[in-house]
Amino acid sequence: MSEIVKEEKKSKSTFKPESPFIDYLSELEKKDNRGALAALRRGLHYEPGTCMDMYPYVIPWLQHVKGKWEKEMHYLIASLFAYHPSITNNVNMGDVFRQISKKKGENNSLELRFVTLLRSNPEDLAFHVRQAIAIAKSESIAINWQRLFFDLKRWPYESTFPPYENWAQSFWKREPKIEKNEK
Repeated sequence: MSEIVKEEKKSKSTFKPESPFIDYLSELEKKDNRGALAALRRGLHYEPGTCMDMYPYVIPWLQHVKGKWEKEMHYLIASLFAYHPSITNNVNMGDVFRQISKKKGENNSLELRFVTLLRSNPEDLAFHVRQAIAIAKSESIAINWQRLFFDLKRWPYESTFPPYENWAQSFWKREPKIEKNEK
């Protein structure tokens, strides 16, 4: 991965990926650069990397990127961010689906979509991530774009602890029991 990832040494739970590319996208949104965001959103209708309208905003960030997969993830994340620029920290896509599930109540179709996302091959991952972001947007759930970008770049390569396992742990984790104090 070409971008620098800052990692706090305290524990794995404090790991925070940071990407200047995500910071750049965030700045476009903060500056209300509607033209750039519209050009990036047009990428939703194309395979990652094939929408020429996105080139002026993404290509400058690809100079040191090696490999087709990582380049495609830049395009995918840029288009999705422009579509739903709501940002949060400290969550992954498993947490996002968990929040949606809590809002909607027990929902087998939502869980099925989540499982389908987890099972995605690299070839169909973009399609399923687009659907996941659309669901999150419809429920006004913010995305940790730094984490999602980091996870998607690792998707086909990570074998020790793949991103989808982390997402699954977040989605199906047990709720802590709240004990009632009786006086």
